[in-house]
Amino acid sequence: MALTFRELEPEEFDRVPTEALDGLKLGNARVSAAFEGDKLVGVWCVVFVLHAEPIWVREDHRGHPTLIRRLWDGVKSIVRAEGLPGAVAIVPDSVPEDARIAEWIGAKPIPGAIYLWMDDGKE
Repeated sequence: MALTFRELEPEEFDRVPTEALDGLKLGNARVSAAFEGDKLVGVWCVVFVLHAEPIWVREDHRGHPTLIRRLWDGVKSIVRAEGLPGAVAIVPDSVPEDARIAEWIGAKPIPGAIYLWMDDGKE
């Protein structure tokens, strides 16, 4: 039987097997799906993730006891207003201050590597 491909509608997200999601909640995701007849045989999820960075504080305000906390309160409000469960930050080894802040807010490192694909408009 030939395969067909289409995007799932949000009301079809329950067709995606739990094992395919590795704990991911689809929420506002979009899902490219493959079918054999009416049976789902593959998915590739596009998940919209807030990217929370950079952090910058003018030099004469670094070390201010409430500045980072209040900025963080604002970030949390934005994430919640977007209805998302969290945000991602890429913290290079060259910026240990940001790693300390990430740990302070309770962020956890993600095992593996980060890959970036940029659309050049070519097929």
